[in-house]
Amino acid sequence: MEDQILRTLDGIAKELNFMKQRMLANEVEEYLTVKEVCERYKWSRTKFNEMKRLNLIPVYKVRGKLLVKVSEINQFIDSMLVAA
Repeated sequence: MEDQILRTLDGIAKELNFMKQRMLANEVEEYLTVKEVCERYKWSRTKFNEMKRLNLIPVYKVRGKLLVKVSEINQFIDSMLVAA
């Protein structure tokens, strides 16, 4: 009985891992323009430019537009949080 339960749990774990991998493969990275970043995060353009100049946030130039990955902004914000 225990072996059957363990095999079932192992099968469930493998299926969950497979589903997780498929979900990660299907995720599309979200990019924002500088204007959208400033609006969403309530930053001034000056503040954004300062963070860009200090290489705190990676910026990509695509067809003449500056774009920022939302995941990288979130990583930056998370890194700045201090536990109270």
